This record gives sequence, structure tokens and C-alpha cells, in this order.
Amino acid sequence: MKETTKVKAAKKAASKETPQNRNGTETERFVLAEVDEPFPRPQAKSEAFRRHAIKRLLDLPPTDNTRSLIGHRFLCRGGGAILFSTTGSGKSVFALQLCVRLALGRDTFGLAQPDGEPLRVLYVQAENDEAELALVLRSMVTCDKLDEAAVATLEKNLMIVTEETLSGKPFIDAISKLIEKHRADLVVADPLLSFMGSDPTRNDDVTEFLRRQINPLLSQHDVGWMWIHHTPKPLNKTAKSVKEGGAKSAPSVYDVMGGAEIVNWARAVLFLEETTDASHDAKQPRAFELHVLKRGHCLGWGEARSKSLRHTSQSIQDNQTGQKVRMAFWEKA
Repeated sequence: MKETTKVKAAKKAASKETPQNRNGTETERFVLAEVDEPFPRPQAKSEAFRRHAIKRLLDLPPTDNTRSLIGHRFLCRGGGAILFSTTGSGKSVFALQLCVRLALGRDTFGLAQPDGEPLRVLYVQAENDEAELALVLRSMVTCDKLDEAAVATLEKNLMIVTEETLSGKPFIDAISKLIEKHRADLVVADPLLSFMGSDPTRNDDVTEFLRRQINPLLSQHDVGWMWIHHTPKPLNKTAKSVKEGGAKSAPSVYDVMGGAEIVNWARAVLFLEETTDASHDAKQPRAFELHVLKRGHCLGWGEARSKSLRHTSQSIQDNQTGQKVRMAFWEKA
């Protein structure tokens, strides 16, 4: 078939393009151009594909961690993860505690940068006021015994922002500027529902947001992303929890609120499950299991896929009022 002028021009341009990605690996561009066919196929929205050279793939060592942000490729640059739990479980406290420790190059219950390098972390949240954020940070400083040097490192490596109105494309545009300004390695966004701006139960809406809007953002800035998300509310009393005496079923990635595409998109999935029983004394800390439901083998936990955690029972004293306040902090059970 005779090539049109448009096709020749496109092929010529493609043959000259060999852009370099952030790691310096060569990619090739394949331009999808309209061809002179009796029934031309529809144009694709994206005109770029990345080709992976066979030799490069074979030369890449299995232990390569150059793009890892958490674990042995548990979460990498350009990838996404989800941490989900029930309302009121303390997942936002867990998220900020994780952000603080990653920014300091420290481990959080087996979640750590593999080489112990501090990460530049952007934490964007929509639910907690400044006093709640202050309590979590004060609890971290006290429980982890952070000195002035550590706090100075946090000032440099951790950016905490609140955004209560933006969602969808406006959110993407705004967060893109913050990622560039902070030169972030990792974004933790809390919660997904505040920023998605569409129906999480519709897989086409989820695909549009996560794959068509978030994924290009991750590629553009070469960052990792973690969503904090909810479980759906129980359908009936017998489904509520072990507290009511119901049979306990094994946790699943599909316990998350919304369509299956949410966890299909995520490379890694974490679930905080409350295990506090009916005889629990309200004065005692609540108990939880941290489950790794996707890519658990990448965290170096051996055969284990869960860890027992609890809310701390420690308190701090308000220097102005003298009142004692329970800290917002997670610890090993």
C-alpha cells in the first residue's frame, strides 16, 4: 500500500526520537498515524509506547532496588499503593507516622526505603484540622525521641498540606505543582474519596482518574503514590466485626470500598484490620492486624503477611492546662 505524506513524515520523526528517561535508559517512540486504508482504525489518545530492549531486561539484576521507595520493589517510583481501613481506626495517624519515618529514613513496622535513605514526602490530607496534625507530630517526637536535628530533617523532607475542595483534574493540576516544588519522591494522599471527584463504585470512573490522570502524573514526576482509603460500611449487623461474635473471614483486597479497578490499579495493598474483641476495656489500647494483601513477598517479612499493632496507651501533658491527652501513635502489640 502506498504511504501518504502524513505517514512518511510521522515515521521520519519517530526514527529520530530516542528520549532518555530519568534513569538514563533508552526508549523508542512509535507514532500511530492515520493510514490510507479502506476502513481506517480510530486514533489512539496516546501516541507513545515504551519499548523494553530484551538485552536490558535480561541484564537487570533480580535484586535491583534503584527505583524502590518501600521494600524490595513493594512500592517503586511510578507505582501506586493503597492503605485502607474502617472509619475511625486511626489510618490517618498511621499514614502520617509512616510519612515522618520515611522522611527520616526510618522503618515503620517493616515499611522502609530499602537502603535506609530519607525520602522527600508530600502528605496531602483533607480531613484533620491543625490541632489533630499537631497531636500526631507531638506524639511522634515524644515516642520516637526525635531531637532537634531530626525535626530539622523533617522540615526539609516532609511537606504537609491540607486541601478540602479540589478533586479530579483540578486536584491533579494543583498537586503537580506541589510535587515539583517539593521535589517529592513519594505522595501520600488521604483519603482517596476526597480527591477523586467521581463515583468509586464505577470502574470506568476509577480508570479515568487513576489510569488516565494519576498515572501520567507519576510518570511526569517519577514519584510513588499511596492512597489512604476506606472500607465500605457494613451491610448488616452480622457483617460488622468480630466484636459482635460473627465468624471471621480472611481479609481480601476486595474488602476495599469501590470497584475492583481500585485495587487492580494498585501495585501494593495494605489493610489495617481491627481485632479488638467484645470484652475490650475502653481504657486499654485497641488492637489491629496490619495485613499485606498484595506484594507481601517484597517486604522481607518471611512467610508472614501480617503484623500485630495497637494504639499506644501513653499520654502527654498539655503544658498550658496540665491536662493529660492520649497520644496519637501506633506501636507493636
